[in-house]
Amino acid sequence: MVLLGTRVLLPGSAALAQEAPSLRVILRPELITEVADQALPLKLNPPADPTDVTSQQLTITELLYCGSDERGDGRMIGVIDEGDAPLRARSLEPSDCDQPLPTIAGRELRVPGSPEWVAAARLRLSWQLWRLALAVVDSSSAARPGFTTPNLPSAASRGVSYPTRGLQPLTGPGQNLKFDLAVGFRRNGVIIDAYPGGTASNPDGSFLSEDALTTAIQSSPSSTNVIAEARYGFVNQMLAIYSPTFNIPVSVQGLSTILFARDLSVKGADNQLTLTGKIIGQNLTYDSRVDCAGEDLAVQQVSMEAEGVNCARPDMMSWLQCQAGHGLAAALTGYYQNQPLHVSTQSRPLHFSFGGTGYEAYFSALKTSSHSGVLSEAGQATLQRVASQPPLQHD
Repeated sequence: MVLLGTRVLLPGSAALAQEAPSLRVILRPELITEVADQALPLKLNPPADPTDVTSQQLTITELLYCGSDERGDGRMIGVIDEGDAPLRARSLEPSDCDQPLPTIAGRELRVPGSPEWVAAARLRLSWQLWRLALAVVDSSSAARPGFTTPNLPSAASRGVSYPTRGLQPLTGPGQNLKFDLAVGFRRNGVIIDAYPGGTASNPDGSFLSEDALTTAIQSSPSSTNVIAEARYGFVNQMLAIYSPTFNIPVSVQGLSTILFARDLSVKGADNQLTLTGKIIGQNLTYDSRVDCAGEDLAVQQVSMEAEGVNCARPDMMSWLQCQAGHGLAAALTGYYQNQPLHVSTQSRPLHFSFGGTGYEAYFSALKTSSHSGVLSEAGQATLQRVASQPPLQHD
């Protein structure tokens, strides 16, 4: 069962310990690189020593995620150009993560349209309470004949940083909600945990281990690039704030129509979920319930009762309304029974902001599950930047 037109990305899963986050998003490496692409170009901070480089204007024009290091920080490789350099066509490949930097720099210099010099760099992604930083760790330059390469830093002295506490990433009715984000780096992905503002003191203790992350990935469809997990209380909070209306296509007795669902609420247990709300159709409103079950939650039964009608002792009009509701519920059960309850954004993307820049995310669910009080969706996401990027906050 695919519900169309949601305004929120509904998530969930398990392995939450200590201070459990309200929302967890796991980005797979391919999506991390796509997210990085949307943030480019990134201008690096001025160096501490003005003699470090020939020019003060350095810009990262390409990034690739390479997993985590022994410190638990994220590893990336990137291409650095001079001045207000335009974005490059993607040329970095996963195999470049282990290539010598001079080899990468020399190859990038041969890319059509390259400037007089380019640099390949190793960068470190790190997070500490409550700041996310991207810094240059090492670099190597290559220049065309007659040009001198700049003396780029060999230590983490240049980069960009973002605060992750007290963020207001949501738009619309939820724009005043504040969240604190904790970020953990693993070989197979990046974990982003969201807490209500000011409620988390030791978020590091809740990050998934490498083994737990591997298990979560292996239990998801192979084409998954994001896993989103949310506690049921958070899901219901978002449903109440955004009051989404879902379109429900259905065919009854050969006639196709669209019903509408609103005032939704969910609760769940292991491999079980119950969705309640109101379904509007045929000029009537029905108090409705959808019971789902299974590892990939699938519809089992739809129940509907006419709103404000006593079906136990009905008059003629009420009896007709009750019969209509029962008939419609039976038709919906027959139509959707054993179909997975996948919640996708379709043509209504999720809007949010980070670092002063607006983004929209499109999500297509591949698997929905319920475990330990958490609703989880694994699927495919794409991200687009929808606003110009202001100067980043520098340390």
